[in-house]
This record gives sequence, C-alpha cells and structure tokens, in this order.
Amino acid sequence: LMPDNGDKLNISTKNLTSSQCRQVFSPNSVRDLAGQKAWVESNNAKNVTREVVSEMPYHIDRNQVFFDKGCSMKASQLINILAQLTPKK
Repeated sequence: LMPDNGDKLNISTKNLTSSQCRQVFSPNSVRDLAGQKAWVESNNAKNVTREVVSEMPYHIDRNQVFFDKGCSMKASQLINILAQLTPKK
C-alpha cells in the first residue's frame, strides 16, 4: 500500500479500508507500487477539482445535493434546489 506521503505500508488484505482496496486492486489485477502511487495522485487530483468555494451551505454535484454545514432553509430555497436537480423538458 502506498499512502500519500510515498512510504510503503504493509497491511493485511483483510484489514484494508474500502478506499485502500480500490487503491490496491484494479478491476482486473493487483496494482504494483507505481500503479498505487498513480492511483493516489489521480484520486487526489479529482478531490481538488471537486472543491467549490461557495457561500451556500450546500453544493450540487452529479445530480446530488451535498450539505457542507448545518443550515436552515425556506421552502422556496428547497424548491430552487429541486428545480436544479429536475431535468428540463
């Protein structure tokens, strides 16, 4: 297992987290250390590009609403969120 800091980490497969399993195992094989490092870097890049700075207490990504912090809303605000998720005809 290749953590973010680049060190090699030996973990029994039965103790891997779900994220670590995706790092170590591709759909067709076991990744070597270079492949794991590439997976970690790619995954980190995805997480950075998803960050959105907003004054709203939520964000919408891939047709899902994520509440970033506790909030209260009026019904009209909830309707606006639903309108953003509803496909336009």
